[in-house]
Amino acid sequence: MMSARFIFVVDDDQIYQFTANKVITSISPDHTVKIFNDGKEVYDYLTEHIAEENNIPDIILLDINMPEMDGWSFLDAIVPKLVNLHKQVAVYIVSSSIDHRDIAKSKTYPIVRDYLVKPLKKEVYLRLLQE
Repeated sequence: MMSARFIFVVDDDQIYQFTANKVITSISPDHTVKIFNDGKEVYDYLTEHIAEENNIPDIILLDINMPEMDGWSFLDAIVPKLVNLHKQVAVYIVSSSIDHRDIAKSKTYPIVRDYLVKPLKKEVYLRLLQE
C-alpha cells in the first residue's frame, strides 16, 4: 500500500488535468491532487507556502509548454527555493515534445526525476507514485 502523497499537476491542457487527476485518485484515493494552469500560478503558490511543509507537494507533474510562465522558467525560478527544503520534491516533466534537446535540458535540473512523453498510461502513473 502506498502512502498518501500531495501531487501538483501543472498544465494548461484541461483534458490532461482531468485525466491525470482521475487516474491518480483511482490508483490511490488517499492522494491529493492540486491543479495549476501555468508555471506562474504554481510558483506563486509555492513561494507563498514555502515555509509550510504540508503545503509543499511530494510530486510535481510539469508541462513545459504553457502560457505566461513555461516549465523551464518555473524550474529556473523555483529550484533555488526547493533545494534547501527538508522535504524532497520530485518533478516529472510531462510533455508531448519528443525533442532530444528538451529531454537533455530536463536532466540539468537536480529536482527533475524523469521526462515523460504524453499521453501517459496508467502503468506510468503507478510507477511514479510508488517511487
